[in-house]
Amino acid sequence: MARKSLRLNKKFLDQALPIVMRYHFVFERNLSLQFIGSALEMPYVFADGATIQDCYKTLVSALQCAVGTMLEMKQKPPESAQWPPARRMKAKRGLPKH
Repeated sequence: MARKSLRLNKKFLDQALPIVMRYHFVFERNLSLQFIGSALEMPYVFADGATIQDCYKTLVSALQCAVGTMLEMKQKPPESAQWPPARRMKAKRGLPKH
């Protein structure tokens, strides 16, 4: 019996990239790994690299794979951590009433 391929559909990877690019990345210097990075929105997805640029590329790829997998499984990936969310902001005039 043939095993089912575990490759992620390119369609979901393509859909994941714009979501990932709105995430907030955090990078740290690490003595053994040189640079390590993660995203505020998905703190358990890590990547490392010899340079911060290598770490960035690896992190984007890892997050894209994680978000793409969520999309393929019909799950909702985390939204960007911007606050307040832009679509919920309303212009208010004057001071709030107490």
